[in-house]
Amino acid sequence: MPKRDGLSVLRELRANEKTRNTAIVMLSASVRDQHGALEAGANFFVQKPYESQEILTAIASSMNHEMTLC
Repeated sequence: MPKRDGLSVLRELRANEKTRNTAIVMLSASVRDQHGALEAGANFFVQKPYESQEILTAIASSMNHEMTLC
C-alpha cells in the first residue's frame, strides 16, 4: 500500500466498533510482520511465498475466527 502499512490498517480496523469483528487474513514476507499481525488481531497470517490453497484455507478458517498461524 503506497501510504500506509498493513499493520496500521489492521489496528485501525480492530479499534473501530463496526469492523472490530471482521475476519482478517494478512499476507507478508516479513517474519516480524507475522508476529505483529497476530498480536494486533489478525485471524490468520500467510507468509510469502504462498500457494493459492494456503490463502483459501486461511480464508475458510478465519471465518471461524480462529487465531492461527499458517
